[in-house]
Amino acid sequence: MFRMSGSGNRWQRSHPDENVERWRYESDESDHEVIKSSTSGDRINYEALSYTWGSEQHQQWLLIEDANEMPDDNTSKQRKILIRNNLATAMQHLRLPDRPKRLWIDAICINQQDNTEKDHQVRRIGTIFKHAARVIGFLGPEDHNSGRAFESLRQLGDRVEILTSKTRGWTRVLSPEAAENSKWHLRESDLGFDDATWGAILELLSRDYFTRVWIVQECHLANARALLQCGNDIISLSLFRRAVKCLQGKQWLPSERLRERIHLVEELTRPSSGRPLRAILDITRNRKCSDPRDKVFGVLELVPPRFANMIMPNYHAPVAQVYQDTFLAHLRHVHRFELFDRCYRTGRTMEMPSWVPDFNGRVPVKERCASQFASGHSQAHFNHTEPNILNILGVLAATVTEVRPSFENSSLSPADLLSSWRTARVQPGKTAIDESGIDQAITLRMNLFKDRYPKLQMTTLQKWLSDASSFGVLDGVPTGSAVETNTEFQRYFGRTIQLCAGRAYIHTREALPGLAPLDTRTGDVIVVLLGCTNPLILRPGSSGQYTLIGECFMYGLSDANALLGPLPDSWTVQAFPGFGRRLDFRFLNQATDELVLDDPRLPTLCGWERIYHEPEADDPEIYAFFRNIVSSSGINSDPRMAPAALMDRGVNLRYFAIS
Repeated sequence: MFRMSGSGNRWQRSHPDENVERWRYESDESDHEVIKSSTSGDRINYEALSYTWGSEQHQQWLLIEDANEMPDDNTSKQRKILIRNNLATAMQHLRLPDRPKRLWIDAICINQQDNTEKDHQVRRIGTIFKHAARVIGFLGPEDHNSGRAFESLRQLGDRVEILTSKTRGWTRVLSPEAAENSKWHLRESDLGFDDATWGAILELLSRDYFTRVWIVQECHLANARALLQCGNDIISLSLFRRAVKCLQGKQWLPSERLRERIHLVEELTRPSSGRPLRAILDITRNRKCSDPRDKVFGVLELVPPRFANMIMPNYHAPVAQVYQDTFLAHLRHVHRFELFDRCYRTGRTMEMPSWVPDFNGRVPVKERCASQFASGHSQAHFNHTEPNILNILGVLAATVTEVRPSFENSSLSPADLLSSWRTARVQPGKTAIDESGIDQAITLRMNLFKDRYPKLQMTTLQKWLSDASSFGVLDGVPTGSAVETNTEFQRYFGRTIQLCAGRAYIHTREALPGLAPLDTRTGDVIVVLLGCTNPLILRPGSSGQYTLIGECFMYGLSDANALLGPLPDSWTVQAFPGFGRRLDFRFLNQATDELVLDDPRLPTLCGWERIYHEPEADDPEIYAFFRNIVSSSGINSDPRMAPAALMDRGVNLRYFAIS
């Protein structure tokens, strides 16, 4: 095992065989050099334990023999520490009957009561799991037919392979070991599991292990030899990942609860390499940790590397300060407001400025807003002043005049509620944008149509409108029926309901419909900020400052319309999946079918040239790379979207002071 040496600044290992010379495994060099030596012929072999701590109320004594402090009579010095029952159970199942086993266990190897030690060692946990001979994820004792679940998942994992790419996501294919006529990998195929097997799989995936923040990093850093263990049953982590990925893509599953659990566990299968910070934080947002600081510190080995170097674990700092420092460091790093999707007022767990994300808070929506490309390829312009005011450059785009009942506060069925939203009225003297229902369709689906995302599997706008007409969703006449229980309705509009859940349907003075946070009020304003892909709801205060209510989806404010005006006739924007789940936005001339990089509303580049640059993990989610012809300096935003250039076009930019 590993523990802090007396000097408090390096690691030390006590070999179980006292005859092994200490110089063979102990080093006075830096941590980096110790890691390098561990990859040589004298590599130290150990296994790292990944587990859930469990309740603090149930603990046992663990006896430790410390060979470093043996007295003169050559008898070992013993000491005792309290460990929780979950760890005691894991150690009992992992020990070998005939020989010692070397494990790294956080509760033993790190003094959890010493925040200074935790600050130092948390930065090394990633290295420990990367260099472990094997990571063992212990799910708990055998129970609820867990052996049956393991066997079924093992068989499924044996029969499928998952192919991934930087831009196209993942694809299920048949494993070479599977029978030629096997169709288990197909989305529509039935796996043939009986009710008892499905029940065992649900119970297994519902274990607390999969709800922990730390296991995300531990599983992602594990090598190919990693395994999961439940009681005495084991499955390789690679087979488990393939099985869960296959289940996640199935068209039919026996229950919605199982689908939700599969979605949570499936996040462990997603490659973390190249992902921006927000995508990593999304994986942990519904997971638990005993210290809320670990929502940041517990994923540092997965986040973009240059950004990770900007964050130093500090368990002495208040949680709110950790979250604020993380937000500001990321903002200064990428010059984008990518974390505002966690700035809802509902679900907050502590007092903080409204612009600081609560990474431990409850996110009140089921899905984040789809990217609207609202500020184009611009970068953020801001300044931070005391006491914690964030001044951000942008434009005032609209004012809320009507907030309709939501799923959460209406007695109407989902079908009738969607239909009632169609009757929303704008202010006298204004006319609706589109009587065809296109405005509402794009709003309710957040423009998640194949028309905008041609490479993704989605319905088209016209198909959705046709389905909506069949079910009367856009009639504006509630039927009072229980159509929401209809399987066909759920199949066609389940995603729409998912996107609208936790949001209010709103209208603005400018005749724009949208989906906004539930606590949006009449009089709130909608702004588009430079470097922020989605519009935001702000609440004006008496002192000229604003409170951030949350991001919103607003019809008419996509594609930098608030900054550059509408696109010319026949032009539209399409989004393509990019590296690390980023989006690459292009402009399509529908008349000529020409797809181009440059926005047709912008002038020809002067003094700058667009360059190709393979995006890296530390690059922003929405990017475009340009180089100054004279200085050769590069930027990741369009110089034609700089404040001076926009103001020359007559854009009314102003700073919003958000407290």
